[in-house]
Amino acid sequence: METRSLAMALLALAMPGWAGPPSSEKSCNLNEVDDPGLRQRLQALPQPAACRAWERLRVLQVPVQDYSHIEIDPQGGVRYVDPAPPALPPAPREPALP
Repeated sequence: METRSLAMALLALAMPGWAGPPSSEKSCNLNEVDDPGLRQRLQALPQPAACRAWERLRVLQVPVQDYSHIEIDPQGGVRYVDPAPPALPPAPREPALP
């Protein structure tokens, strides 16, 4: 990915209100979303927001395996979320020195 494309991708993720490159709503076809979970999340949004989010995911070429780590806001903004790691078990206590 060239530097300018990377900068635009980072800008799109950093600015939820930025709609990205203009696209026609006529080109928005949520039936082309292969992942059923993502398709369901997009279909729950108003049409303009769903189209905006899908367009961003396509333009940014987000891999399918990352869809479970993508949050979509009501305006169609997309961002990666990183769930907290599971809690570590307590460390074993060492016996006290005599």
